[in-house]
Amino acid sequence: MVSVVAQLANPGELANLSTYSLGHSRYWADLGQFALVKTQLNNMMQSLIPAVDDKLQYIVLKVLGTVTGSWKEIDLDESIRMIVAGSSGRFTVGLPLCCNEDYLKRTLSIIDCVTITAIIGNCIPPILLPIVARLSSLDTWSNLIKIKNHITPQYHERMAALEKDTDDQPQDQLQVMLRFVQKKRSQEGYEIGIIATSLAASNFVSMHQTSGTAVQMLLNIIDSDKEFNTIAKLREEAERELGGGSWAKEEFMRMNGHDSVARESMSVTFPFGNRGLLRKVMKVGVVTDGGIPLKKGTIVAFLASQAQRDLAKFLESDKLDLWRFSCMVEKEQEKGEAKKPAYNANSFVATSPDHLPFGHGHHACSGHFLVDFELKMIVAYILKHYDLGFPREYNGKRPSNRQVAELQAPRVDWICSHVPGKPWVFLSGCTVISASVLYSFHCL
Repeated sequence: MVSVVAQLANPGELANLSTYSLGHSRYWADLGQFALVKTQLNNMMQSLIPAVDDKLQYIVLKVLGTVTGSWKEIDLDESIRMIVAGSSGRFTVGLPLCCNEDYLKRTLSIIDCVTITAIIGNCIPPILLPIVARLSSLDTWSNLIKIKNHITPQYHERMAALEKDTDDQPQDQLQVMLRFVQKKRSQEGYEIGIIATSLAASNFVSMHQTSGTAVQMLLNIIDSDKEFNTIAKLREEAERELGGGSWAKEEFMRMNGHDSVARESMSVTFPFGNRGLLRKVMKVGVVTDGGIPLKKGTIVAFLASQAQRDLAKFLESDKLDLWRFSCMVEKEQEKGEAKKPAYNANSFVATSPDHLPFGHGHHACSGHFLVDFELKMIVAYILKHYDLGFPREYNGKRPSNRQVAELQAPRVDWICSHVPGKPWVFLSGCTVISASVLYSFHCL
């Protein structure tokens, strides 16, 4: 099913406002940097997982604290966004920049400002767009200058590293981008401002959806715990698969419980809207299966929520069932039909017409495997080292999401607590982002 979003004289204008927010359309329209994630970073996954794990141990302690024996209120929006920024920064810019608090905060600020420009730009008459969109982007431009200044010392070190063998160079996205420019782009591509802004655009993609999904996962886990013993089951799975100490790709692929929680949370409480990714009609004569003709240049979006909650495919699809997809895998295992490794048609990263958060087909999100590992690392880490609970006034139930246009988000006034138990040295790492909430953790 297709929803026609816009039909314009210049149809790309609504879909790509980065001309105003980031200074040039190339930062969003150029698919080269996203292809790098698919062809380069995904292949570096095995080496990135231990690096991100190490970073999580640092950033979680810094953000959530190590005090034991008392409840602590935590602003989920700020805390989790900072954790995600730090962990994602480990595989985008590497050390030491991923530990620079000002760099991380300005990166998050750019994400917020770009979002504001996108919302405003799609709500005003086209004649006002060049003026209003630029005014709404002033903070973005200011933060981009600061980001450039932060990156400059590391940039010069990385340029020198290009003379080394690939295996001896830093293993992160910044170095991958510089190698790509060296082989495929003109000298202009080396300009540090372009590199810094490209990283800012990439950070938007790597942090935004990860954070919102992780928040929904944690809230759903707490909400279902009393009835389904969710926390204990996920802790048991994490201990079974990750208890050896070193985290590797194969272990995460076997975490079917965490995988199911992630997919069901995206299907039922997906934070970023009811539709799939925007697409542009690229040729003449396209007609939908429902008989709707689409002109070349039309911007369309597929309705994701209806497909993901199709009653013909999923029993009680509007009811949150965190074990929906892991039960399917268990049935396959009982019949001897389960695939190895664990990725299958019902896994979190498997795109399909009834699972559209990452798009589908050739143009699906290239970084969804990174998101998969990040989410599992976050949830497994937090559940292992923290108890989670709602404040008393919630009566054990999570409040419903607030609908803002097509978006869903936790209510701004949510508050929870944090009760530490065991010594801080038992803490490890995690990754999350996004949601204007005060949340509660309990450190084991």
